[in-house]
Amino acid sequence: MKLLFILSLVVMPILAGQLDEASYNRGEMLFLSKGCSSCHGAEAEGSTMYPRLANKPAKYLKGRIEKFKAGKTDTPSEQMMAQFVEKLLQKQIADLVYFLSHHKKAKETELDDDLLGGFGS
Repeated sequence: MKLLFILSLVVMPILAGQLDEASYNRGEMLFLSKGCSSCHGAEAEGSTMYPRLANKPAKYLKGRIEKFKAGKTDTPSEQMMAQFVEKLLQKQIADLVYFLSHHKKAKETELDDDLLGGFGS
């Protein structure tokens, strides 16, 4: 019994890491294949017109996607987003959120721009 417990402490984190990596990769493929990068940037860094998505909190990203998916939009930009996410499955949303909230390539300097409301916000 102790051996099983000890093995679970060692094996489970390894398996979880592989699952996380798979989710990240699927999310990245969705981001690229759905054309998200054409507005939000190749590294989800955003621009002066479109928000940065890289490394935003998962809860925030999921909430925004679910809002758009439900058709609750207030602006033309949000209406455009609703068209992109309306057919996403829950697993796809989870993968996309995981990819964006754990973005590996975003530069640290881009993360500070939200405070200033400028590039990448």
